[in-house]
Amino acid sequence: MNSIVDEDVDIEKIIETKMRIKDLYQALRKLNDEELKVIDSLYFKKMTIRDLAKEQQVSSKKIFSFRNKILKKLREMLK
Repeated sequence: MNSIVDEDVDIEKIIETKMRIKDLYQALRKLNDEELKVIDSLYFKKMTIRDLAKEQQVSSKKIFSFRNKILKKLREMLK
């Protein structure tokens, strides 16, 4: 008898991933407008740090440091 179950699909892993994504979006909603703009620009709009710095008329180093601060904040929220 043929099984309709795909042995290669890890349902638990899929569910866990979806839950982590949900947690991430909840954490993103807790960021302030400036933090969210940086994350949106860098990760959703795929801008480079240099391009974002130019757009905001600040140094690339400032954007780089601010991004790292935001990522640290998100990591703490997701623990």
